[in-house]
Amino acid sequence: MVMTYVGGNVITQPQLDRNGNPKASVDGDGLENTDTAFIRASGKSDGTGGVFFEGTVNFGATFVIDSINVSGRTELHSDTLVEIYTEDMNELKQTIIFHTSCSKLLRLNDQFGGVVVSGWTDKNGNVVGIQPPPPPAVVLDEVGFVAGSAELKHGDKHLVLDLENASAVGVARIAEIVITWPAGNGKLKKIKLAGKTIFDTDIPYSGLPESITVFEGSVSYRSFGPGSVVELKFEFDKGDAVGLGDYVLEIDFGAGLEPVVIN
Repeated sequence: MVMTYVGGNVITQPQLDRNGNPKASVDGDGLENTDTAFIRASGKSDGTGGVFFEGTVNFGATFVIDSINVSGRTELHSDTLVEIYTEDMNELKQTIIFHTSCSKLLRLNDQFGGVVVSGWTDKNGNVVGIQPPPPPAVVLDEVGFVAGSAELKHGDKHLVLDLENASAVGVARIAEIVITWPAGNGKLKKIKLAGKTIFDTDIPYSGLPESITVFEGSVSYRSFGPGSVVELKFEFDKGDAVGLGDYVLEIDFGAGLEPVVIN
């Protein structure tokens, strides 16, 4: 979600519940309108859902509250907490809570205290309002397969392995998967990343490498944030006489296919 820092302490969208009580709230007057602020946005009304954004923001500038910055999440929590500090972080000047699920009204240009909603990307990847800037690039050496994590599970029908993004700031995003699997697995039925389905089309066994470049869900489903380890799972319809050495896997994180050594 793209937000613009504008200062002030007004609420233009109270986000009323079924009893007519406002869900959105603002505590504190904030900074002078022209002052630079340090802003932190966290999941849940008490901030325990992980930090979606934190950094210094100039008056009139935009910042992005992004679920990808919390390991394992692909969407925001139902409530988001925004805290506005002085630039040196010595004093909390304003606390904002607003609803960020579809159950309460949220529109472009709605203002919650010192921030205004300027755009967002929905679950299907559709952009409303301002397009979020691209995330920092991930250096290839900082993302890849966690050695020794590959396993066959569920009667050898599932191949699972861990991927790690060791970057401090960059978001890792799968652009392509190329996989060859043994005949004993039959069809490839589904691929999941961090529990989210990113591919859901049956591919019959051919013995040849199968390239997958069209994915399910929004781009966030096949992305994982800095410092995170996520599970990549391949689901097949059979598990007859297969072993880890029977698979050949390559993954492209945006800079070309890289082999994954499965053992």
